[in-house]
This record gives sequence, structure tokens and C-alpha cells, in this order.
Amino acid sequence: MCNAYSGRRLNLPEIAAKLENVEYNPKRYHPVILRLRHPKCTINIFASGKIVCNGTAHKTDALNACREAVSLIGKVYPCVRCHNFTICNLVYAGSLNKSVDLPNIYKTIMHCIYEPELFPGMKISVPVANVSGNKKNVVILLFHTGKFIITGSSSERDVNYAYSYLLNKVG
Repeated sequence: MCNAYSGRRLNLPEIAAKLENVEYNPKRYHPVILRLRHPKCTINIFASGKIVCNGTAHKTDALNACREAVSLIGKVYPCVRCHNFTICNLVYAGSLNKSVDLPNIYKTIMHCIYEPELFPGMKISVPVANVSGNKKNVVILLFHTGKFIITGSSSERDVNYAYSYLLNKVG
């Protein structure tokens, strides 16, 4: 997921009326939802001018999607630009290619939650230091099939650290 800013406040009903491939239902969800075909992703456009991109596989695709969204918004508001592009959440999915015994792993890992009655996976919080030196947690969702999801990081370094942590503990 990434964020960008168009540089101005936007009139969402006007954007929804003039652009194609958009959804706008302010009673259900406030932003305009723009679906791009290339790169395939979903863009949320807020009245504040904030643009949120979801669903791209690469950083360059996310940047190109934000630029495409700003270009489309530019058909309604000619003076908009793509400002403050930032990656705010990376999501990685993978598999250990083996089944795992979650109840036994739960006994050995600190900072994890495993309540199979509520959720079929284990939530593992991996503390990492971010760029400013503050501690934050990257979250790993691990399932008995060996499949996992790593989320909550804005850097590949933190994701790689969480993956190494997972392999070390489950290995």
C-alpha cells in the first residue's frame, strides 16, 4: 500500500461523474474508488487530495499507478501533481512448503497469539527498529499449512528480518 497527495482538495462527485472505471457511494465509503487495469490495482481518492494505492506487486507499479491516477484527476483538475509518494505497508505471502505444529510453536515463541477457536492462524509480532530508531512490530500470520503472510512494514529490510526470524523459529 502506498500514499500520495494530489496537491489540492477535490470535489469527489465531480470526479466520479467525469471519469470512467470509478465507484462513488458516499453513504457506504467516502472516497472515489478507481480501478486501474495497468498496473492492476485499486486507487482510493479522498476529498482531501490524498491518494491511496492498493494491490500492486512492485514499488514501481505503485508509483506508476499513483501517477496514472493523478493524470486522470488532471482531466478534471488540470493543475494537480503527484506529491509525497510513500510506501506505507508491504505485504508478503509465502509458504514454508511443509505443515507446522502451531500449538508446539506457540510454546516456544514470545510475542505471539494463538487462539484456534477465534482464528485459525498464529499471529507473531516481530519487533524491529525503524529508520528513526523507534521500535515497531512487523506481523507474521502463520497457518498450519505452512503458509504465511508478513505485513506491517514499509521496508524490505524489515520484511527480510521477519522472514529470517520465522525460519529460525520454525525451521
